[in-house]
Amino acid sequence: MNQYTVITADIVRSREHQNSAGKIRNDLTELYQELDTAYPFTLLKGDEIQGVLSGFLPEQLPKTVRSLRFYLYPLKTRVGIGAGSINRERTTSNPWELNGEAFFRAREALDYLKEGALQRIYLKSGHQEIDLILNSLWLLMDLIQSGWTGPQWEATWTYEKAGTYKEAAKTLDIAFQNVEKRCRAANWKEFSRSEENMKQILKLITDGKLSTLKEERITIKEERITKKPEGKPESKPEGEK
Repeated sequence: MNQYTVITADIVRSREHQNSAGKIRNDLTELYQELDTAYPFTLLKGDEIQGVLSGFLPEQLPKTVRSLRFYLYPLKTRVGIGAGSINRERTTSNPWELNGEAFFRAREALDYLKEGALQRIYLKSGHQEIDLILNSLWLLMDLIQSGWTGPQWEATWTYEKAGTYKEAAKTLDIAFQNVEKRCRAANWKEFSRSEENMKQILKLITDGKLSTLKEERITIKEERITKKPEGKPESKPEGEK
């Protein structure tokens, strides 16, 4: 069965932004041009957003989540991610009309965040080891990102696309020193390195190279159990040479 990754987000303190639905829809339309999705991000009930990526935790997942948050800024979001199968019996382009384990896991992840979790991004894949690794990374990356100001969001986004501070400065119509200053204040180098590391981990998952971790751990444990402890040699019975 084909695998998918569902991203379900909600707006933090949505009652304070009840008139933002029009802006959010416009933002999602712009976001659609940036992303390759199986089902585009769609707004429901004015405060929840959902989209679907093809594949089990594809490499573009961290960039997709960051792009979603960038386009919705200054609105703050909680993002629940679920990976697994989905039911595609119905022909629809609206992800809200679909269901399956990936949707259930995304909902569980979002509910966990609503209970007061430390971070605002959380993943449930059905694999405890994978969730532990990725959620630990996202916890620290979210700590960095949560402090970004509007100019820092804009500077990091533009610099990433332009490739140099000078080219980004031309786009933003500011001095290149200001672009560099904003990216440094946002800890962009550390953040982007962490995001790249996450992409490499996701590639290992896609290639099936993380599936042996549990087996290797069990093998190491068995070797430790069967290995004889070092020490003095066993004494021979009296009279034996």
